[in-house]
Amino acid sequence: MHRHRFATIGNFDGVHAGHRHLLRELKRKARACGLNPAAFVLTTHPLSVIAPERVPPRLSSSARRLALVEAEGVEAIPLHFDEQIRSLTSKEFMAKIADEFGVKGLMIGYDHKFGSDRLSTFADYVRQGEELGIHVTEAPELHGHSSSAIRKALLRGDVSAAAEMLGYHYRLSGRVVHGMHLGTRIGFPTANMQPEEAGMLIPANGVYATTVRIEGHSEPLPAVTNIGVRPTVATEGAPRSIETHIPGFTEDIYDRPISLDFIDRIRDEQRFSSLEELKQQLARDVAEAITRNP
Repeated sequence: MHRHRFATIGNFDGVHAGHRHLLRELKRKARACGLNPAAFVLTTHPLSVIAPERVPPRLSSSARRLALVEAEGVEAIPLHFDEQIRSLTSKEFMAKIADEFGVKGLMIGYDHKFGSDRLSTFADYVRQGEELGIHVTEAPELHGHSSSAIRKALLRGDVSAAAEMLGYHYRLSGRVVHGMHLGTRIGFPTANMQPEEAGMLIPANGVYATTVRIEGHSEPLPAVTNIGVRPTVATEGAPRSIETHIPGFTEDIYDRPISLDFIDRIRDEQRFSSLEELKQQLARDVAEAITRNP
């Protein structure tokens, strides 16, 4: 016996404030119909199949998106977009989710098109839904909220604006890997992070006040994170790195999972004329990061 569901479909990248408003509306409509609210979360971006070169950098991993949707009290159903799903017409897709997941209600965006036939109007989806026993309703328009606006803010380093739109501080998760160990030699050891998934959005180069969560530690710690190419100490053409200094922290955390929450941008990355000048600036950065941490 299926759990009958009232569902919506989307990437839900970042599960930002606009998404959460939509999920609350979904819950309201589901309750009114006596159905369970559910969201089909695309674990692969449709562009990865249609035009891989145009896939935008991600604001959250698949696992985090599913967890954030579930945190809103909505069942998160992972949906892997592939050639098979792409080839389905809108009616075939609706029939599939009705048969396999007991979908009786479907909330879709006013500008959302799905199915290989790309129906032209919302009324077309309503009509097809009626034929399949699915009540199709329109999602609220999310003025001023979009994953693309959040990406633009992060790509210019404005993590405060991104946090406002997300409703939480932007988070990058990954594993601590070995770097050049230059920070240790100048008295500012850093954790060099490799993001957990390829394609995650890395904010603009610069120095940030961050909060770091380390697997095995219950409390987050204030930190300062440098994103960039370390022009003072690295050779020309060095790859970008994400290096975090945690004041007063001496534990060996190589190969441990960590998460960084970006609180505020402190300054641009810059080249210093000497290691001594760099050390003095790093000390100021640490003090500034601690001040800006909540």
